[in-house]
Amino acid sequence: MTPAQIELVQRSFAMIVRQPDETAALFYRRLFEIDPSRKALFTGDMRRQGKMLMDTLNIIVNQLQTESTIQPAIEALARRHIAYGVEVKDFTSVGTALLWAIEAMLGAEFSIEMRKAWMAAYSFVAGIMREAMRKAATP
Repeated sequence: MTPAQIELVQRSFAMIVRQPDETAALFYRRLFEIDPSRKALFTGDMRRQGKMLMDTLNIIVNQLQTESTIQPAIEALARRHIAYGVEVKDFTSVGTALLWAIEAMLGAEFSIEMRKAWMAAYSFVAGIMREAMRKAATP
């Protein structure tokens, strides 16, 4: 990611993090529309789940400029998600739902450049998670 992309992601996240419950609710609603089978992975309190999502996004977004430092945390996150039943194929629907929710929250503020920056950030994080999940699955 370029420094400009990191700045765009951080600036836009600062706007949506002011409404964490709404952002998370939009994300999960869209995720379950895209892939209804994923709903079975979430049996607990969705408000609590949404808080965990937003807290995790906050940590990642605010550490994007320190890729080498954040990589081990992302790898650990991936390993935890294996235990929840998340599969490598799920990253496509999750990314789609995340971008949709961010765009819905930002409205006209969500520019093409911002979309590209979020796509780069998501690709970075999802790439690390996919690789960590593959390694964990290899005996």
